[in-house]
Amino acid sequence: MAEVNYILHLNEFYNKLRKDKRLKATHISLYLALFQEWNNSRFADEFHISRTEIMDLARIGSKGTYHKSINDLSNWKYIKYLPSKSASIGSKIHMSIFGTTPVSDLYHYDTKKGTTGVPQVGRNINYIKHNKHINDDDGNTPKNTITTIDIHFENYLNNKKLITAVMSSQKISEEYLKNQLKIFVEKLKTEGKFAKTVDDFNTHFISWLKIQVKNQNNSSYGKLTGVNAAFD
Repeated sequence: MAEVNYILHLNEFYNKLRKDKRLKATHISLYLALFQEWNNSRFADEFHISRTEIMDLARIGSKGTYHKSINDLSNWKYIKYLPSKSASIGSKIHMSIFGTTPVSDLYHYDTKKGTTGVPQVGRNINYIKHNKHINDDDGNTPKNTITTIDIHFENYLNNKKLITAVMSSQKISEEYLKNQLKIFVEKLKTEGKFAKTVDDFNTHFISWLKIQVKNQNNSSYGKLTGVNAAFD
């Protein structure tokens, strides 16, 4: 099996997404849910899935929509879907590999050696050459690298310097900032936006946050929600 490059794979998927107009929001959310399970399996050649868990992760409420979307992805060669005939054994998935790269490059996972330089979704560490680790939002990550929204969310929460700067500039409490960040991420997901560059995520969030703060400042409930609470 070829090596899986976490970041290059997602970048290439989004390149395909821009060109493949057949892909709708349910296809995208389902693919990313499957990608996360693939990631959790350490990029196994094949892995079992639970339909219930995948539907929940992809926010798909209809079995009909789920089966149509997963069969579409399989027919279009994004995955290979191997449905199970047993109620006690989950179906199997084989993911097509995009954006392969030499082992010396960044963000790689060597399936033969079982060693990884791949960030797990939901963790706040990105890995670069020689295992030096940096925060996604500290200015060192390439600004044009597309990263999942979940990684941006966790990295933002763990960037104390950034959190402090935003609190100071917007005159808001840490609790309010973190709550608005969570709302912002959920908003992106409901809009079918599951990955952005560092610059795009930060700029979009700050612009959105300023509007929320302005609206709260114009409301008599501003202090109750945390606006200006840290500066009264």
